[in-house]
This record gives sequence, structure tokens and C-alpha cells, in this order.
Amino acid sequence: MRYKSQDPRNLHNDRFVLSKGHAAPILYTVWAEAGFLPKAELLNLRKISSNLDWHLVPKQASTDGLGATCGMAYTGKYFDKASYRVYCMLGDGELSEGSVWEAMAFASIYKLDNLVAIPDINCLGQTDLAPLQHQMDIYQKRCEAFGWHAIIVDGHSVEELCKAFGQAKHQPTDIIPRPSRAEGSQG
Repeated sequence: MRYKSQDPRNLHNDRFVLSKGHAAPILYTVWAEAGFLPKAELLNLRKISSNLDWHLVPKQASTDGLGATCGMAYTGKYFDKASYRVYCMLGDGELSEGSVWEAMAFASIYKLDNLVAIPDINCLGQTDLAPLQHQMDIYQKRCEAFGWHAIIVDGHSVEELCKAFGQAKHQPTDIIPRPSRAEGSQG
């Protein structure tokens, strides 16, 4: 990502939205490393007096879903006419929600080529397994049916991930990281 941590409001900074709420501790750690949060505050995770909950909550920055991410990408492309890209990490359980697919349709209609979605395909939903589990080809076909450029990559290969992030298309991109065979990948 292109991001000037000393200038967080810079119009050309890329945007990142963590829609996968259970990954909140990772986001807090990144905030602390970037200097937006005192590192000592990480020790207050889940304490009543802390804003750092186990799951992301709306009062925190960068915690919207794919719909809001589409709005950011639309604004960047059509109003700001800026070069920033917008990235959204989603959970695979979340991909069962209609609002995600409505947002994907919106992104395709408006050719939001500055938008990249990254679903975490770990098979886990809120209370049960995610419906599609590790059926990577189905995730890819659904995304392509909604007009997205969908790429399945080895989620443990930095080289493959970097190559996928660098692919320029004239449509939104979905980078689908395949888990390792040891994690039960079927794709």
C-alpha cells in the first residue's frame, strides 16, 4: 500500500478497510506499529475501560464493510480523481451476506478498478463452518459472474500475493488466497 504515516490525511494515501471483525487484534497491532496507538494500549485488549474490543466495532476507524469500501473507491475515482487504491479484507462467513454481493455488483457497474477485495478463506463463520469452505473455484466463479477480476493465489506465497496485487485491470479485483494443503485446501 502507498501510505504516508506522517501524513494520514494525504489524499493519495491508499485506504484499507478490515471488514473481517475477528481480526481486530491484528489491526490494533498494525495501528501501534504505525504510531496511531500507543503500544502499551495493546495490553488493554478486551478490558472494559478500553476501546480495543475483541471484535471490531463501528466507533473505530477502518472497520466498515465492502459497501463502504465501494463508496471510498467510487469517491476516489469519480470525485477526487485521485490515484489511491482501496483494499478490503473480508471473512468468508461474511460472503454469505447479500450486502456483500450487492456491493460487488455496484463495484462492477461503476468499474471500480481502484478496488481490491481479499477474502480470508479459513472455513469459519460466526457459529459454524462457512458454507463454501475451501471451494476456491466457486468463490472465483461467483466473483467473475459479478464482473470482478478474480485471482486464486497461494495465500502463503508473498511472491504470488505481490504479483496479484500488481495486476492492473479495468475492473475491481478479488484476490482469493488459497490456504496451504495442510489447512485442508480443496482448491
